[in-house]
Amino acid sequence: MRYPARLVSVLILVFFPLAATVRPHDEPPKTQAEKAEQTRNRNKFKERGVQLQRLWIMKQNDSTGIIDSTLFLANRFDHLGNLVEQTVFDKAGSSRSVSLYDDQCRWLEELSYRGDTLEERNVFVYNREGVIACIVSCDNHGQITGQLDYRYRDSTQQISVKKTGPPDSLQYTIEYTFEPGSDFERQIEAVQKNADGSPRMKAQNEFDGEQRTGKLVFGPDEKLMHSFSYTYTGDGEVSEIRKYAPGDSLVFRQTYQYTSDGLLSVIVERDGGGTIKRTLRYVYEYFDVMQ
Repeated sequence: MRYPARLVSVLILVFFPLAATVRPHDEPPKTQAEKAEQTRNRNKFKERGVQLQRLWIMKQNDSTGIIDSTLFLANRFDHLGNLVEQTVFDKAGSSRSVSLYDDQCRWLEELSYRGDTLEERNVFVYNREGVIACIVSCDNHGQITGQLDYRYRDSTQQISVKKTGPPDSLQYTIEYTFEPGSDFERQIEAVQKNADGSPRMKAQNEFDGEQRTGKLVFGPDEKLMHSFSYTYTGDGEVSEIRKYAPGDSLVFRQTYQYTSDGLLSVIVERDGGGTIKRTLRYVYEYFDVMQ
């Protein structure tokens, strides 16, 4: 089963949390804390009247000094701050996804297109608490191609996710463990396993109060692959992410800049020696009437 960009990042960002603020949401909320955070992000775009967000990737040629800019992503929003259309540009062409919401701004469906051809449809099903219970994917003929099922265990503060493909074949599982007594607010570990139960990857988070300050990522051999550290602005927004190799040598870092009204504007990526490798720049367009 092939998930579109936003759903692939559900799994990738568990373990590789870089440029995680590219999109206002990458998956339907699986906790009340995620639901509240997504509502805050949506309201930010609504209050500022954002209609379009473009992401440009800028790289400098070391020999000529010429900066090359490439449009990578375009996000379109409605007046309520919902992301309704996303276009990703790559060398093979562009792909587009269209999202549908109910009157409570709950994400119901995502339709993925290549050109004008519908490739995939994802349907999101929620439980009584308003968090995700199931994601069903279908091809352009309406045939189910796969499913993600979420199971919640309040007593142990764990969420289990099972991915299956046709015909109900298990592909992998993910188990999220949250800090005891945190009401699913502070995720301390995520473990992904293959269908046979063998380990695929594990991530462990470190917190200082409510803010995540570090992440450790382990490979299938359960050895440390790399780690991340996080710092924040006074408003609680990410200001820097650093990636380290085992042994604590710096691999690269990302620094984040924001507009005066709190929208992400620039991410600068540097290697371990401090050389700028690329710059991600966000450009916004607004509805004519913002009130």
